[in-house]
Amino acid sequence: MTGPRALAGRYAFAQRIRGTQRTIIWIAHDRVSGKSVVASVLPGPRVAALEPALGLEHPHAASILAVLDATASEIPDDGPLDPEARVVVAEHPEGRSLQQRLDA
Repeated sequence: MTGPRALAGRYAFAQRIRGTQRTIIWIAHDRVSGKSVVASVLPGPRVAALEPALGLEHPHAASILAVLDATASEIPDDGPLDPEARVVVAEHPEGRSLQQRLDA
């Protein structure tokens, strides 16, 4: 079995990470920059709230790099894709996440 094709021909699925039951989140490899990114499938209203932050930089928050439409064949999950859902791609800072620190 093969995995999903690269999102927007650029972001290749690497591994799924913890999300909510209704949220799909994964680490992907950006074939253009060579860096790791975080990609999240989010509902339309949540994406609309995040879109104004696209491209903004902040010293304590990961930048949103892209907001993409996606097909089910590009998403690493077995369930159906909500028609209004979009994929938000953000920087993936190296190191342990806050959740990993809290779990430890």
